[in-house]
Amino acid sequence: MAPRSKRKQASGGRPANGSIEVRPFKNGADASFWLHVTVDGERRSRRLGRASEGWTPVLAEAERRRVVEEIAAGIYREPTPELPLEERDPTFHLWASRWLAQRAPEIEKKTYDQYEYLLRRQLLPFFHAYRLTQITYRVVDEFKKRKIDEMRRIQAAARAGVTLRHADGRPMALSPKTINHAIDLLSAILGAATRDEELDVQVNPADDRRLRVKIPKRSARDFLEADEVLTLLVAGEIVDNPVKPETARAAAEVRRLRDVDKLPWREIARRMERSEGGVIWLYERQAVRCASPSRAVVALLAASGVCNTEACDLRWSDVDFTHGKINVSRSKTNRGVREIDMIPWLREELLSFRAAVGTPDLNAPVFPTRTGAPRTKDSLNRNVTGRVGRAATALRADRGLPPLPVAVTAHTFRRTFVTLMLEAGAPLTYVQDQVGHEDTKTTQEIYARVLRRQQRAKVGKAFNELMYGARELAVRAEEQALRTDGHELLMESPFEPAPGERG
Repeated sequence: MAPRSKRKQASGGRPANGSIEVRPFKNGADASFWLHVTVDGERRSRRLGRASEGWTPVLAEAERRRVVEEIAAGIYREPTPELPLEERDPTFHLWASRWLAQRAPEIEKKTYDQYEYLLRRQLLPFFHAYRLTQITYRVVDEFKKRKIDEMRRIQAAARAGVTLRHADGRPMALSPKTINHAIDLLSAILGAATRDEELDVQVNPADDRRLRVKIPKRSARDFLEADEVLTLLVAGEIVDNPVKPETARAAAEVRRLRDVDKLPWREIARRMERSEGGVIWLYERQAVRCASPSRAVVALLAASGVCNTEACDLRWSDVDFTHGKINVSRSKTNRGVREIDMIPWLREELLSFRAAVGTPDLNAPVFPTRTGAPRTKDSLNRNVTGRVGRAATALRADRGLPPLPVAVTAHTFRRTFVTLMLEAGAPLTYVQDQVGHEDTKTTQEIYARVLRRQQRAKVGKAFNELMYGARELAVRAEEQALRTDGHELLMESPFEPAPGERG
């Protein structure tokens, strides 16, 4: 009797040395290759791949021979099961949702909200159906072009007085900064995919900086000079104690006539062409009538480098006037938790503010809202720094001064603090510790700019000395020339008597 394996082959049974099966798809557009082998008496099947993935009968047969040889040698190991396509190359929507859910416990709520907004409004409408390996540089560049076109349409409609709206009625708004934030988020999501060994993603096309939209520089500088900070302090008082410039001038004139010239109210009213009640009201009208929290906020931001959220979270217990320290215990980064040294000027400003508000509760916020609740970042930007900036612009225009070169934000004050501290001679590492910079790149950029400013000042001084020196030399040369010419004229004058003719 023939062996069992021989009987199976003779009767048309499955061969003991394995076989290849080709399974065409129903639509006939593709086919998959399967390998069937017997290992330790157990029949096993494994999909090799699709014809669309490069598999051919020749490659499948070569794989069969290799497997049979490994089985005969006793070294065959079943390959690790291949992950489904949805796991190896998921859609952007699936992977981005998974990425955001994993990041949620470790990021701030406002950061989560921003990511969710950028995904929902910017990225998912374009990328949701793409698989991760399908997102190439060209695809990201197409997304960027479409967003730029959308931004230009919104801007053109706004210039024509038309407000474009989303389907829910919300006004459409898009800026180069938002587009760049969306591409940055896309880069972070794809970067996480490239680091996952179970995915087929090898490259992160959104990491290319050329895909970012160029943002035109609005100003020659992004910080404030010391005199501009002082203007903002005065503007803060005006915001909290609104007195128009013309009213302040009239009040000053009334007080001069009353206190200096000792004129009666009737005479003052006649000269000012106002009623007696009006001039009495002007006499009592003072530029500062109560504590100015806006001035204190400006002083804190400009002279400590705290973030707007840190200023909102500041409690009176965090301000140590005895040792001149500000304790920042609530920050979004570990390096942001720090102790700030109050410069004497800031200490005096905050002491004056505390004396004006009385004896506050140590657990109360330093800059509360009208209801006593802590401020939010948006509240600080809208009701304090924004209003102070507009008041400062009007004040400088009234005084004939140039406008502020940059929009007034908490970030502007941080850069101003770093710049002024470095110009005052503070070490770079000390300034970094004061502002709590996690990344030293920003501080180093400002430091390089300060060095350039100092170098330009030295060059300007040297050039000035050269010009003054040249002018002095020119004056001396001219005086010498005049003296020489006068002497020669004196020697050659026909009216000068000869030596023998002098009496």
